[in-house]
Amino acid sequence: MTAEETVEDAVRAAFAAGRPLRFDPKAPKRDRAVRGELLSARLADGTRAAALRLVGAHVVGSFAVEGARVDHVIDFLDCSFERPPDLRMARLVGLRMRGCKVPGLWGRNLRVGSDLVLEAGFTSDGVVDLTDAAVDGTFRLAGAVLRGTGGGHALLAARIRLS
Repeated sequence: MTAEETVEDAVRAAFAAGRPLRFDPKAPKRDRAVRGELLSARLADGTRAAALRLVGAHVVGSFAVEGARVDHVIDFLDCSFERPPDLRMARLVGLRMRGCKVPGLWGRNLRVGSDLVLEAGFTSDGVVDLTDAAVDGTFRLAGAVLRGTGGGHALLAARIRLS
């Protein structure tokens, strides 16, 4: 069994149980790598799992749930992403990305049924686009660092609706 298969089996088991899967944040990125495509597929397959909870993972490839209805909490803590998470037109129960590092976040027309938490060291080195998004709970950015690229906007949130 390869290291990638072992990590993917651990992701599947943790997702099914709704428990956190913790990686050593000091380990090299290759030892913490989780394919974004695997995470996207797990969330979109309609299984009755409690939550996706990753701690310290390095998400490689594309984490994309564009247009999907995700009936699971998504909780990333101190994770890094190789590409901007693609949440455009998705319907999520809740999303927490505390302490995560992303090269941007695509969330145009995103719908979140409870909280959207991008705080506690959440860092984006590209635009966080939440244009026309709707959050039915709390939207938190406390302690977040948002940087636009090339002098551009760091946050786009025209017509965002917060309840």
